[in-house]
Amino acid sequence: MPRVHKVNALAAGRTRSAGAVAFAVYNPSVCGSRRPCSARVDSNCGGKGAPIPRHGLSRMSATHKAHDHAPAMRVEDFRLVTGTGKYAADWNLPGQLYAHFVRSDRAHAEIVSVNVEKAAKYPGVKRVYTGEDAMRAGYDKFFVIVNWPGRGGEPIRKPPRPALAAGRVRHVGDAVAMIVADSALAAQDAAELVEVEYRDLPAVVTVEEALAEGAPQLHEAAPRNLAFDYEGGNEEAVKAAFANAAHVTRLRLEVSRVAPNPLELRGCTVQYDPGDESYHFYVCIQGINMMRKQLAFATDVPEDKLVIHAQDVGGSFGQRSAAYPEYCMQMLAAKELGRPVRWISTRTEGFMTDTHGRANTVTGELALDRGGKFLAMRLDWLGDMGAYLSATGSASHTRNPTTCMTGVYRIPALYGRFRLVFTNTVPVAAYRGAGRPDIAYVIERLVNRAAAELKMDPAELRRRNFIPPGAFPY
Repeated sequence: MPRVHKVNALAAGRTRSAGAVAFAVYNPSVCGSRRPCSARVDSNCGGKGAPIPRHGLSRMSATHKAHDHAPAMRVEDFRLVTGTGKYAADWNLPGQLYAHFVRSDRAHAEIVSVNVEKAAKYPGVKRVYTGEDAMRAGYDKFFVIVNWPGRGGEPIRKPPRPALAAGRVRHVGDAVAMIVADSALAAQDAAELVEVEYRDLPAVVTVEEALAEGAPQLHEAAPRNLAFDYEGGNEEAVKAAFANAAHVTRLRLEVSRVAPNPLELRGCTVQYDPGDESYHFYVCIQGINMMRKQLAFATDVPEDKLVIHAQDVGGSFGQRSAAYPEYCMQMLAAKELGRPVRWISTRTEGFMTDTHGRANTVTGELALDRGGKFLAMRLDWLGDMGAYLSATGSASHTRNPTTCMTGVYRIPALYGRFRLVFTNTVPVAAYRGAGRPDIAYVIERLVNRAAAELKMDPAELRRRNFIPPGAFPY
């Protein structure tokens, strides 16, 4: 096995601060040398032209050929492993205030009252915001990518989403109030003094429960909790193929909900500049332009007045592509109070409020002829959107699967119905492939089940149905 040694960073020809170290790997099975490889490769390396190991950190393809030029080295590693990276929590601005959010401890309830009187008087507290403040500012809408019609020309339904809950909470973690104080501890202490009276409502936590007749309704604008009804493919051609099939495989699958949970906690610091009426965001993000567009939509602030500062990001996975409600409330506070407002979430908040991924329930059918050739595939796809629409979830659970419905197989007829459903759970967004791994999983499970039912080698069934080279581009 390769050994990991701590080596002086100067061995790599780099300057370092006192006590800084780098890590290097060497594998005696490659070159027989007991000298650790440093951060660069030089002519003294005994492994030049040596066999490539099958295992270990330095594994490469056996067909790899050496280059005459020096290898291109990664430039960010030394800075990150020596603790000099800059993440969202590392930004600190002069005079900054600290935000803390009061969150719902129930999945579905009416908000009878929010009493912030005691919290507002707590030492160090500058302001307490509630859903009334969010609604007064007009912060009740968020950007959604889907702008194309669904089945029968029906548009997607986009219920309001206040930046702080107003009138009702719809999932555990829904933010009800924001405390802004001189210190993070003062904001947290004051949050304990906010008194929220709820009237509990029945909750639905699965898509099938949510679509059932008489189910509790999350939004007036989305009857039967249906956000979008979308289809792709040729329904009539699929019906005809199934009618003539020698064998039909059916399977119901759960593509389970996941919490991406990046190592870096979500955080943002917002500064308002009254000179040019601009907002500066120091935030963990996945794309600057995407963040600006979403924030502009949510707050009606022009995009050119939104300045995004980002350096290092400790994991994104689709989850960091959203402009979250907390950032909008920080904008409101930063402008009103005239000081930067910083918020860094806890790990618990991350599980309750950072968008989740996957959460699809799929019934799939595969039609085959007597020779094991695929004739058609039909899908009934239920995508859980959680309590509110995110920017990307509606696209990752409709458009993306439809573009990958054949997988790697020649399937003459395809049809999928994709329904997006509201539930009393954390909102869902794009995650690691954004619907494409989900459809691949569904297809391959159908193929495996068909092989088992036909008592055929799964590899042979796949071989018979692969898209042939001559059919590309397919």
